[in-house]
Amino acid sequence: VVQAQGARFVAEQDPQRVIVALEQIERAGAETMASMRRMVGILRNPDAPPDAPLAPLAGVTELEPLLTGFNGAANAPARLHVDGDLNGLPVEVSTSAYRVVMEGLTNTRQHAPDARSVAVAVRRTPDWLLVRVADDGASPRTAPARGHGFGLIGLTERVRALGGTITAGPGVAGGWVLDAAFPLHVAVAR
Repeated sequence: VVQAQGARFVAEQDPQRVIVALEQIERAGAETMASMRRMVGILRNPDAPPDAPLAPLAGVTELEPLLTGFNGAANAPARLHVDGDLNGLPVEVSTSAYRVVMEGLTNTRQHAPDARSVAVAVRRTPDWLLVRVADDGASPRTAPARGHGFGLIGLTERVRALGGTITAGPGVAGGWVLDAAFPLHVAVAR
């Protein structure tokens, strides 16, 4: 939905960038449909194997295409910095970290139209996966009011279910910062 909104905005300024945005919307829609089919299959078959995927397949190793899509329909370019090997992460951590980045980019697009850049950093330590999305927007923002901001609320629930932490708020130097930390050695209850 956010990509469609961005495409509408970009269409007035640069119609060629709309094609990139539409391709990204198509891929996201196909991914969502595949995820929903898997989920419905699991719900219909309670005897499904416990290792059946419960989350979309997009994970932190697919962040480059996500940022490319964002950059195709945004005024503020997003740059990715990766520190450490992102292969072999638990699937729940990898897909949740991807969602953190997606939510951060979405919030920048919606709430920081004056942002000039977005920094996305993913760092793997022996025990943690750390994710940060920070923009330099000057527009005043506050945390979502109760009953609004379902993306951030749902994301907070998802991160905490994995034993992680998440914060969102104004950055020390301005802009907005979304930080998440995921433990890599915690058993996740399904």
